Amino acid sequence: MRVIARLLVMTLSVGGSLAGAQPPVPPTVRSVGSGTTTWVLLNGVMGGVSGFRALEAHLLRDSDSIRVVSIDSYQLSLDSTDVTYEALARRVGVVLDGLGVERARVVGHANGAGVALRLAVFAPELVEALYFLDAGALKANGGRVLSGTIKFIPMIAKFSLGRWYIRRQLVGGMRENLGVSAWFDDSAQKRYVEPMLQEVKRVIAMAIRMGESRERDSLHVILARVQVPVTVILGDAPHPTASAPVEIDALKLLSARVEVIRLPGVGHFPHEEATAVVAQHLMRRPGEAPYQKFSPGPAAKNVSTLMGDTPKRFAATLQSVNRPSRVAVKYPIRIKRAATSWNGRNSRPPVQSTGAGIRRRRAFTPM
Repeated sequence: MRVIARLLVMTLSVGGSLAGAQPPVPPTVRSVGSGTTTWVLLNGVMGGVSGFRALEAHLLRDSDSIRVVSIDSYQLSLDSTDVTYEALARRVGVVLDGLGVERARVVGHANGAGVALRLAVFAPELVEALYFLDAGALKANGGRVLSGTIKFIPMIAKFSLGRWYIRRQLVGGMRENLGVSAWFDDSAQKRYVEPMLQEVKRVIAMAIRMGESRERDSLHVILARVQVPVTVILGDAPHPTASAPVEIDALKLLSARVEVIRLPGVGHFPHEEATAVVAQHLMRRPGEAPYQKFSPGPAAKNVSTLMGDTPKRFAATLQSVNRPSRVAVKYPIRIKRAATSWNGRNSRPPVQSTGAGIRRRRAFTPM
């Protein structure tokens, strides 16, 4: 695996001149506002702090007493030897201490949720509440990102236009994980993809270290030490990087302190696809009912016929594509679904299909 990774680095080094001049390194920390209530936004492997600009604007618009701090813990740890969730969380804690942050509401998207969870354990004085965006209780840092990268390395090594191929795969992988794609224009694609291409050697090296990293404490031990409320906001549209059932089930250790909310028609990027609704869930106190319903766009409604007119037919559709149905767990976790109407009926979002079943997952999937 390491040998293959080195071949990719060598190949991209040869073809590096094709990329031309590189843009400046994206910021790792962004702080806006000066209110008494602080929100800390932690991105996953992709997106960086720029991926939270829309959510940041909504949070600041709702109140003048809010401060929003966005931190890219992966950019901070790009060359670090220790890239476990715990190590990333401790670096985030150092940044927050330097900014004078106390008792913040911490939001983690994808892998950023794993960092947020450890921050609540190793720096509990900094965390008032946790919010996970399309993520559950993550056991370790790495896994799917590493395997997705390694899978296409032999093919990339045969071509001089490796960067172009990686860009196309990353964009395609992101598209397959979207429920609402209107926001994913050329500008958004550059914000998400170009930073990774800019530091592709360091990103690959970090991905290898992530795959080899081992957390010091088990997930059970981490969850047992969490003392703050946790709100999980999941995109309910079928997408390859959807949280595994075991990641949601693990949260039962938090009992009534956890709330799971599913947004119909939304994919892996709830803060980009349904920004206003996510902001409203974040602004309310844990357990309070949301005050606005999410309504999917016309594009989502047009494919609603794939789902069928009845829950019974929809269940058959799920069975035909070998996708396990999601059933509310029996332990005391409050599970809510944002209300919406599909063909005049309350039901789950459509299954995107290519005839025989859900489209195959691409090699590069965002986290």
